[in-house]
Amino acid sequence: ASRGLGDVYKRQDDDCFEGYYKGVLYNVTETTLLKSDNNFAGVLILIKFNKQIRAKTIIVEKEAFGIYDLPLLQTEKEVLEEIKLEDIEFSKHYRAFSEDQVEGRYLVTTAFMERFKELKNIMKSSCARCSFFDNYVLFAIPTVKNRYEIANLFCKLDNPKRYLKFFQELSAIYAIIDYFKLDENTGI
Repeated sequence: ASRGLGDVYKRQDDDCFEGYYKGVLYNVTETTLLKSDNNFAGVLILIKFNKQIRAKTIIVEKEAFGIYDLPLLQTEKEVLEEIKLEDIEFSKHYRAFSEDQVEGRYLVTTAFMERFKELKNIMKSSCARCSFFDNYVLFAIPTVKNRYEIANLFCKLDNPKRYLKFFQELSAIYAIIDYFKLDENTGI
């Protein structure tokens, strides 16, 4: 099992890359996680925080999955308390839980919710999940589309739409890093 992935029996990665933006490490993996009772196919985005995260905090969508039934973002039910979210529209679709209400509200602000929705929309996914833990933030975005392919047998390399899509997806990750000012080591 990989960091933050819980009890996963088999993992099949397609496209993987990592990089630094303003000195902040990020890792993007297009993957399929196979488990006997539940599968995940999509994109995992792992960003290293330079600020200490003391408690686990998760954001899960209400409609698509139960709160704890995905191999991603699982934790002990009894240690998490629901966070009352400030954004009423966001609360209609998502729930947030944390071991520490103060830290959870610090992380899941209305500005973060906007970037979270933007990332989901750019990835053209019907749902998304997020977890803060061990000084990382992990986004799990289910998608059936093949991401991060500039060209293939059915698309020419000089197609500008493919490049634009790739850069939009990467820019959404950079917006999260910029929002949290992860290039600054200020502490929480």
